[in-house]
Amino acid sequence: MKNSHFISEAVYLDHTGATLYAKSQLQSYHDDLLKNMYGNPHSSCLSSEKTSYMIDDVRHEILSFFNTTSDDYHVLFTFNATHGIKLVAENFKFHTVNDSTIMSNSWFVYLQDSHTSVAGIRAVALEKGVNIRIVDYKESSQETLSVTLQNKSNIINSTVINNHSSINGDVSENLPSDNIPKNLFAFPAMSNFSGHKYPMEWISSAQNKGLFSNEFPGKWFVLLDAASFVSTSELDLSSYHPDFVPISFYKLFGFPTGLGALLVSVRGGEALRKTYFGGGSVSAYSSDTDFHAFKPSLQDRHKDGTPPFLEILAVRHGFQSLRKLTTSMDLVTKHTFCLAHYVYNKLNELRHFNERNVCECYCDTEYKSSSVQGPIVNFNVLRSDGNYVGYAEVSKLAIIYHIHLRTGCFCNVGACQYFLRLSTPQLHKHFEAGHVCGDSIDIIDGQPTGSIRISFGYMSDFSDAEKFLNFIKDCFVEQVGNTCNETIRSCAAENNCHLKRLFIYPVKSCAAFEVEEWDLNEKGLCYDREWLIVNESGSFISQKRQPRLCFIKPYIGLKENVLRLQAPEMPELVLPLRMSTGEMNSLIIQPRICGAKVSGIDCGDVVSKWLTSFLKQKCRLIRQNPNVIRRNNLNEDYFSQALSLANNSQLVYITEASCLDLLDNIKSLFPNGETCELTVETLIQRFRPNLVISGVDAYEEEFWSSVTIGNCEFQCCGVCFRCQMISVDPQSGERSKEPMRTLAKLRGSKIPFGVHLQQILSETKMQLRVGDVVAGQNELT
Repeated sequence: MKNSHFISEAVYLDHTGATLYAKSQLQSYHDDLLKNMYGNPHSSCLSSEKTSYMIDDVRHEILSFFNTTSDDYHVLFTFNATHGIKLVAENFKFHTVNDSTIMSNSWFVYLQDSHTSVAGIRAVALEKGVNIRIVDYKESSQETLSVTLQNKSNIINSTVINNHSSINGDVSENLPSDNIPKNLFAFPAMSNFSGHKYPMEWISSAQNKGLFSNEFPGKWFVLLDAASFVSTSELDLSSYHPDFVPISFYKLFGFPTGLGALLVSVRGGEALRKTYFGGGSVSAYSSDTDFHAFKPSLQDRHKDGTPPFLEILAVRHGFQSLRKLTTSMDLVTKHTFCLAHYVYNKLNELRHFNERNVCECYCDTEYKSSSVQGPIVNFNVLRSDGNYVGYAEVSKLAIIYHIHLRTGCFCNVGACQYFLRLSTPQLHKHFEAGHVCGDSIDIIDGQPTGSIRISFGYMSDFSDAEKFLNFIKDCFVEQVGNTCNETIRSCAAENNCHLKRLFIYPVKSCAAFEVEEWDLNEKGLCYDREWLIVNESGSFISQKRQPRLCFIKPYIGLKENVLRLQAPEMPELVLPLRMSTGEMNSLIIQPRICGAKVSGIDCGDVVSKWLTSFLKQKCRLIRQNPNVIRRNNLNEDYFSQALSLANNSQLVYITEASCLDLLDNIKSLFPNGETCELTVETLIQRFRPNLVISGVDAYEEEFWSSVTIGNCEFQCCGVCFRCQMISVDPQSGERSKEPMRTLAKLRGSKIPFGVHLQQILSETKMQLRVGDVVAGQNELT
């Protein structure tokens, strides 16, 4: 089924997020654009007529794909599924008793296992005084769903919010049609968290009030969130008749993004009331009186402005590609389910050396059949001691294995809370601790804040599943106890422990500049990480995204007061170290480092052209603004200390013994792996330390609370957590699995290696020299 231009080693496992587009699909779309002329459909020329016919054809194709016709459903084009849901929320005719002709408030009922976009309807509903009922996960997992609507507490976790209704008995039969309270029930066809498929029978049952107690009057409408479902399963709208069906086309065939559709049944159209009118949505209106007349067709009256007609054209080619590559959605369902079922079983079989589980899977269907379970596998990884491996750590390692997956809560907090056993007070506590959606704070108080999700698409195959399973085995299955030194070792004798090597990194993320001696200032080593490179938008460029940075070699000429930049096949670039007053007041920009803005001064067009020529992308060199002091953000006790453009601390040090121990473990754990190029020297280059210390035992440095080097004193501010940048070979710019794979396997949480340092300021001149005696103070001794 594969028909892609993507690199062969990539293992794409985020099809629920967005499936991949096919090479033939893009080529067909490209050829269509070159061959035909499509104009604005609101015009009246030949090209616009061609566009109008094309849009009608695509609408027909969409309806045909879902086995229905324009007699039963309208197609409203949206930006995505969320936009379609928002359209329903803002236009649905919710009623409250404040309306003089209404006998009861409307209800909005939704599942705890819902996408954020569905849960967001409640904000609109609450503002209108609507009753809210949340169906918790245990209720929705039962074979027969029966939702009782009754007065309960006004607390969110008690299932009812703002219940103002006081009318008993169904009096809707005696009310005019427009005065009957209209209620909305929303549920996902498939959970985007676990892949659980909910019964389609709920649709008619809800519409006929079979799901709800009949104590409350009104007519029930159903919103079926089908965004994740339709990418691998058939939705037959001739058998089931939801009133509103939001979808996103990039989940079906990868392209276009920024285009979705809301399918509205004829019945559902009666429940929408449009207020705003835009270009193309009205038959007539007056510019100076309150008169306007919407177009009679639902899809026309919701067409505000020119539709994205070229994106709509891409949908035609998406469906053509899908038909050619898949034959039928039934086969896609079976194919993707088999892959997910296989991975689920294999993950459950994995054991550590002590027989403890490697994975904790989140599922309540046991993958019995494709009718109840979709092609999603959601899980967390466990260590041999039962502690969780953070999803951020898994994500880091997945990158070096070329595996594309998703982590977090996937915009489904309800399911996340249920499966991870997170209470509402815990969510509040996590938020107060700084955890927000989309960040990398993956474990708080020993509990995961999210999980790992893989999902299969029509072009996935068995090799994708096997590569993923091998990744889990390689990185997380512990064959023996942790061989890394975890005991507190006695401090080495001072005369054996010394500073062996000294590095500065003038341009952040570029090559190191090794020196024999160097002065310190209030920010750390002079000129260390004083410059950085940004792209056109002002975002910092690192080796993680631009490996060629490792070939840019900076040199500081103190006698000449210059910074020299050298790169292969490029003339040497020379910049002055001293800035004039005019230069310091020149263009100031604010790039971000680790999410925080820093103040910098642009180094000019000549430098920009040099960097752009070498890196093959537009970029500029920025120097830290000397007039703005950046503060340390790693340790609150030393927050007042100044900081260069380094991520977290003034300096980082490692020890030669720790590098040697890591190298031995790499060769021991993976004797057939990519170890031939790794040496202690190349490991030092990858870890990018300022200081390398010799004469101590492996990992002894992690137990020091402070350290004296020569006449300079430093506070130890914790271990340095490593990212995938250590996977970039500084000699070739290529990525490798080591040393990150072994380091994660041995060291565990957050992949620590090296220690952050903060200098203790002195009135005397501070200077470091290779050969300086090092004395570490252990806080536990």
